[in-house]
Amino acid sequence: MTTDILVTSFGTRARSMSAGLAGIQDEKQLEALHGLAVTCADLKEFRARLRGEKP
Repeated sequence: MTTDILVTSFGTRARSMSAGLAGIQDEKQLEALHGLAVTCADLKEFRARLRGEKP
């Protein structure tokens, strides 16, 4: 679902985030990333948070 939001916002290149999201087991982290997928300005911002980098 999160990947679908990213693809809608940023195009098919966002599919590359699927593997990283699939490896996350922490539900709270997934919820936070889902919220970010809705509000982030660009794919670079999402990718950084997915990698655990601070904004």
